[in-house]
Amino acid sequence: MIRLFCLIAVLSTTYTYSQKLDCSRFKTGHFRYVDSDYQGVFTIRRDSIQIDSIPEMRHMKVTSRVKWIDDCTYEFTYFKVSDSIMSSLIGTSYKIQITEIKGDTILCKKLVNGKFSQQQKMIKVKD
Repeated sequence: MIRLFCLIAVLSTTYTYSQKLDCSRFKTGHFRYVDSDYQGVFTIRRDSIQIDSIPEMRHMKVTSRVKWIDDCTYEFTYFKVSDSIMSSLIGTSYKIQITEIKGDTILCKKLVNGKFSQQQKMIKVKD
């Protein structure tokens, strides 16, 4: 009986984690970071363009091109900055993988050179 219970527990956990996420509603919209590293950063993503606004830095804006690799993974590359102090970002690319969705909140893994860099949390505040 214990073996049966353990088998059911393992199978249900595997099923839960193997379910596909529906990330389509997070491909565009207005987002706010809620993790400590990026708190205060607002993002507007439309089609293939993303604009990150940083109010604490004189409302600096960083613009990137977005390429969706699959339903829940995208890559963005910075191509424009509103202040030359951030010009070193131009050409920098990151891959983001949405790993969890809870209502309007998403958890993402940021990958640098194909390796895990950090976890990020964003809330969609507007479509």
